[in-house]
Amino acid sequence: MSLFDPVAFFNAATDVVDERRGLLPEENPYHDKGYYLAKIGEITPERFRGGVSQKGKKWARVDIPVRIQVPPALATELSLDPELTIIDGVMLDLDEDGNLDERQGKNSRRRIYREATDTNVPGFKFDQLSGKIVLVRLKHDIYNDQVREQVAAVFRA
Repeated sequence: MSLFDPVAFFNAATDVVDERRGLLPEENPYHDKGYYLAKIGEITPERFRGGVSQKGKKWARVDIPVRIQVPPALATELSLDPELTIIDGVMLDLDEDGNLDERQGKNSRRRIYREATDTNVPGFKFDQLSGKIVLVRLKHDIYNDQVREQVAAVFRA
């Protein structure tokens, strides 16, 4: 049984104004290279999406939850939680049959995650990334008329 009552939710008045949280700086001022320490969240089958483009090309992506560890001083300064999750949508190259394209030079973003987590070996499965610690570089991007953080680069911690 769900505790969520849509009628009560619909009729509820709020006492607060919704406010956007502050953005993390693109460069972490508390790291000599500007990187943030992060933990890769759980990767499950539900994190994969796919389909066929308007041009008839098959596509797939995996949403990788990257849990940024916000330095305590920065969290205090910007009134942020100690951990922020950013979803890194990684597009996957597929072959003509719709399978993952394993040819050299394909799926470079997947390779980058694997190299950063020492999982770039035969027998790799996506769930092996879950819980791994990495360093990330952020960038700001505009999505739906809002500035947001995105993972720009991933490195070995």
